[in-house]
Amino acid sequence: MLNETPRTVEEAYISAGSSTNLRVEADRMGDADILIAAGWAPCMLGGQLTRLRREWDGCSKPPLCSVTDAKLVMGSLKSLGGVLDALTVWAQAKRNPEPARFALAITSHWLSDTCNACQGRGNESIPGTPKLGRTCKKCGGSGKAAVPMGQDGRKALNMLDHCVTRAGASMRKRLRASMGRPA
Repeated sequence: MLNETPRTVEEAYISAGSSTNLRVEADRMGDADILIAAGWAPCMLGGQLTRLRREWDGCSKPPLCSVTDAKLVMGSLKSLGGVLDALTVWAQAKRNPEPARFALAITSHWLSDTCNACQGRGNESIPGTPKLGRTCKKCGGSGKAAVPMGQDGRKALNMLDHCVTRAGASMRKRLRASMGRPA
């Protein structure tokens, strides 16, 4: 049975990022049209974040615990450098005392917010037993790690999500207009 659900703009953008056919044709929309629409998006950070998420999903997902770890991973995550730079500038504007460390912690949490203590299960495992144990003390059973850097970290994560949403909305609007549909 065929999947009749149309691709989302984010899925189309991720697919277009690794396309080998970037011809622009007047009678049909292709991957090049999607990349052009992404280039017109007012929030360039949103596009970088979408690419970073695709790269992260395609790699071995190492933990980013230090700036050295981030530099080792940068070879496979080409968008990580741009995102870290943008978030560092944002943190400097907010007068954060350690903007590079802040950017790394927030980006790492944005990519993977799973609790390390329970690996996202919400329960601690008891050694020697086949079942899960007590509720995880670190995450309170949610399976999600605490937001790093307190309230500033929460604001930064909201800003990153807003950038991705805004870039996706802009791409959808431009693609509908190019297909002759009302925006």
